[in-house]
Parts: sequence; C-alpha cells; structure tokens
Amino acid sequence: MKNNKFKKNVLFKIIIIFLIPLVFLFTAGFTKFPEAKNETVYVNLNTDGTVRKVITVNWLSVSGLSDNEEADYIDYGEYSELKSMINGYEPIADENKIIWGANAFESGNLFYQGATEKEIPLNIKIRYFLDGREIAGKDIAGKSGNLKIEINIKNKLKQKENVAYSDYYGNKKAIGEERYTPLMVQLSIKADVTRFSDIRAEGATKVLSGKIMNISFADFPFPESDFTVDMYGEDIRLEPISIIAIPSEIPIAADFDENKENLQEFDSGLIEMSDGSEDIIEGSGKLHNGLSELKKGSSDLVSAISEINHGLYVLSGSNNDINRGFEEINNGLNEFNEKGGDMINAAQQLTSNLESIVSGLDQSAGGASNLSQGLDSLTNATGQLKDVHTNLLGIAQGLAASDPANPTYQQLLAIASGEMEAINSIQGGMQQMSGGMRDLSGGINSLKSGVNEYKGGMEQFSSNIILMIQSFDILASGQSQLFSAWKGYAGAVSELFNGTNQLYSEISPLPEDIGKIINGNLEIKEGMQKIKDEGIDEIRRQVIENINKINEGIALEAELKKLSDDYNSFMDAENKSSQVQFIMQTDEIKKETIPVSKTLEEKEEETFWQRFLNLFRK
Repeated sequence: MKNNKFKKNVLFKIIIIFLIPLVFLFTAGFTKFPEAKNETVYVNLNTDGTVRKVITVNWLSVSGLSDNEEADYIDYGEYSELKSMINGYEPIADENKIIWGANAFESGNLFYQGATEKEIPLNIKIRYFLDGREIAGKDIAGKSGNLKIEINIKNKLKQKENVAYSDYYGNKKAIGEERYTPLMVQLSIKADVTRFSDIRAEGATKVLSGKIMNISFADFPFPESDFTVDMYGEDIRLEPISIIAIPSEIPIAADFDENKENLQEFDSGLIEMSDGSEDIIEGSGKLHNGLSELKKGSSDLVSAISEINHGLYVLSGSNNDINRGFEEINNGLNEFNEKGGDMINAAQQLTSNLESIVSGLDQSAGGASNLSQGLDSLTNATGQLKDVHTNLLGIAQGLAASDPANPTYQQLLAIASGEMEAINSIQGGMQQMSGGMRDLSGGINSLKSGVNEYKGGMEQFSSNIILMIQSFDILASGQSQLFSAWKGYAGAVSELFNGTNQLYSEISPLPEDIGKIINGNLEIKEGMQKIKDEGIDEIRRQVIENINKINEGIALEAELKKLSDDYNSFMDAENKSSQVQFIMQTDEIKKETIPVSKTLEEKEEETFWQRFLNLFRK
C-alpha cells in the first residue's frame, strides 16, 4: 500500500512539475506579467455557461519588501475567503483592503487565492443540440448523433460616457454610441476524433494532436460573439470547454493617421478641383454672354451681307442700262466730233462773208462821203439834181443787189426811190437829205464797227469750236476709258455678287450654329455644375465625412486602448499596477461513475500545486 502511495505521489509530482509551467505559459500567452501584480481569475462554469464558482489567484511581486519585516503590502478586493498558497500566513482584511505583511512573501513573491461573489465581465450561454433538438449538456453523455454546440458570449463592460473628438472643421463632437472595454476571448473545445467525425467550425483553427483535435476560436465580443461547432459523435464524451478572456487593445488593420493624411491630401485636391470647376462655371457664364453677343453680331452680319448682296443684285441688274448709257454717250460724243468739222467750216465761211461785208461797208462809207459831197454840190447845183439822183439810185440798187440782207442797203434803196417821188420837192427836202446823208455815213461807220466786232466774235467762236472739238476728243477718250473701267467694275460687281451670295449661303447658318454652341456651352456649364454639386462636392462631403469617421475612429481607438489599459484588475480598480486574465472552464460531460472514497491512509495534505489543479474541481 505504501509503495503504491509512494508511486502515486511521485507520479503526481512529476505531472505537477510539467503541468504548472504549461498553466503559466497558457495564461502568459495572452497577457503581460507586470512586476507588481497579476490576477488570474478562475471561473468554474456549468455546462450551460452559468457561473458556479469564481476564484482569483493573485501573484504579487514586490522585490525588496521581505527585507523589511515591519513593512506591509496593501492589495485591494472583496473576497469571501482568503488563503496564501505558499504558506499559512493570513492577511488582515479591512473592507476592500487586504494587508499582507512582509513575512508572507517568499523571495519577494506571494501567491494567494480568494473566492469572490463578484460577477465576471462576461455573460456566457452554451446550448447543445442533438439531431436538431436542444438538449441539456449533462444529458448528451453516452449518446450518439449530430451534435451542435452554440456558444454566445456577451461583454458586460459597457461604458456610458461619451467620447469627445474634433471634426473636420475643428468643432467639438461626441461619440454617443455604445462601446465596451475590449476583451479578447479565446475559446477552445477538444474533440476526440475516435468519437467525433465531420467536424465543422466556421472561423475556428483546428489543430490535431494525436487523437485530440483542438478547435480554437478568437474574437472580441463587442458586445457579443457567437461560436458554433457541428460534428457527429458516438458515445459522446466532451472534455471541459475552456474560455480565456484578457483585456486587450483591439487590433485595427487600418492606419488611421495614414488614412487621414491621405484623405486630407485628397481633400486638398478636391478643393482645387472644386475651385477649378467654379472657375470653369464662371468662365462658361462669361463665354455664354460672349457667344450670345456673337450670335447677335452674326445675325446682324448675316442681315448686312443680305442687304449688300441685294444691293449688288440690284446693281448687277442695272449693268445693262448703265452699259447702254455709256454707249449712247460715246455715240453722242462721236457724232458731235463728226459735226464739229462742219461747224468750224460754217464759222470760217461766215467770217469770210463778214470780211466781204466790211469791204462793202468801206465802199458804202466812201459812197456816202461822195454822196454827201454831191448833196453839197446839189445844193449849189439844183439843176443837176436829177442826174445825181439817178447816180444815187444806181448806187443804191447796186448795194441792195450785192447784200439783199443788209438793211442799210435797203434803206438806201428806199431813200433813192423816195427821192424819185420827191424830185419835185427837192428844194424843200434838200436840207433833210443832207442831214440824212450824214446820218447814213455815221450809220455805215457804226455798222462797220459792229460787223468788225461780229467778225471778231465769229473768229473767237471758231477758235472755241476748235478747242471744244479737241476737248470732246479728250472727253471721248476719257469716256472710253471710263466705259472700259465700268465694264471691269461691272464684272467685279458680278463676281462680288456671286461671292457675297456664296458668303451669305455659308454664314447664314452661323447664328444657328452659334446657338448650338451656346446650348452646348450651357450643357457643359450645367454638366460641370452637376459634376461639382453631385460629383466633386459630394465626394468631398464623403471625404469630410470619412475624415470625421477617422477622427472618431482615432478617438475611439484611443478610448478603447485606454479602457483596455485601465482594466487591470477584476477585483478592485485601486489595484493600479495590476494585470488580469480570466480562465474559464465548463464541467466535463461524461457518464457518471461511482466515486471511490479514499481511505484514511490515502488522505494527505494538499500541496501548492494540487491547489492549482483543484481550482476547477467541484
């Protein structure tokens, strides 16, 4: 019996030696061990996840404290029972203060445990389904069928205070959404592959070690997480479900600061795009005004070209009339030139005739002088009157015959004839006759003077006719040149009419085309306004909204980090230099066996390591 007992003790100690490091490695993998204190909260769970027992194991590390035997170390927490795990030292409990003396420490370390009624920060609910029907966990032991395990874990560390942050414009904002102190939860279910098959667990990591498959989940309940395992089991037996929870900062894949900087740069570009679009819109407005003026000007231009074209049409239509006018003028000038020679000849002939008249007048003047002398003699020799009268009548008849158109000659002839009738009264009219002869002599001289002047005028007229003929020759030549120039002008007018007609045809659609450009520009302006309002400004609004979300995320990330850093003690917030982790485990599900009572010889005092193992025992 003693040998068996010895063997059992040796085997137990060997197991403890290997198991204890594994326990600390298991817990250390999810937390940092501070130099001052570490709380490991062991929670016994029923198969449905309800809490049956909570024991907190405290590891205090206070190097140098044992050197002063009078020193005390104060820890905080409310426990229903306390005991040291390395010696029999009992602390002094004063409400939430637990005072340990220096003698309680060994090599600066103290392990003590205490039971507590304090609620853990997680609510755990475990449900079992066999072949689709919910069943109590304790009732599935030894059964076979499709087993489904649903585990729901809720975080109860809900925070109430708002989180402040500054938005894009620097305004103070507050996050009023629910948030929780982040707890990282690792859940582990062991399945014997000789009992279970077709194991399905979405989101889990499955590691097979020997015949045991370790199905592990990890998540941050915020506020809750669900885990599901489906498998087929025969003669079902389940090892305890293990759950570890550690306050931990939530790993965020996004780099908020970098994303914020990128968005701010993007926002700067959007601001420039928005300003540029406003410039385009403003420029489109100015272009619209300019195009409207251009359209009006083009309409005026089309109207002006239409009027010019109409004028050219009328002018071109009158070319024939103008040509005929030029031809008639040329014909008249040519005819005048032809008649000019006859006029010159007639003038020269008239001048020659005037010279004969002057010569006759000279003779008449001499005759008159002689007649005057004869009258004087007649006065002295009345007897010879008849003879003188006969001579005078002959002279008068000769003069009248030489120039029938000369009134003087006719008058002379009439006088001579009258004298024939008055021959009997010669005595009475001798004096009158003498006076008449003197008048006749003066009249002949006056007539001679007039004929000479008329002759000079005719000579001048003849010279002017010659100059005029020469001038008309020059005029005819100029008229010919003008007519040739007119023909060229008329041809140019005709070509100009054709050109303006073609120009009118080409530019007449211009106002309508400019109107289309105006409409297109208006559509561009409206499109740019729409791009600005619904595109650039909307994107910028979303960018600003995202920057605000990032600012919110940065503030929330900092707050969650602070919450995880500040949650360093389950037992009491006064434990400032503490770290905490929760190790929870359900009961094993197996067929009940009848326990064998130990004999008095087999009973022995529990060791420190056995106490660790018994933390999860009923």
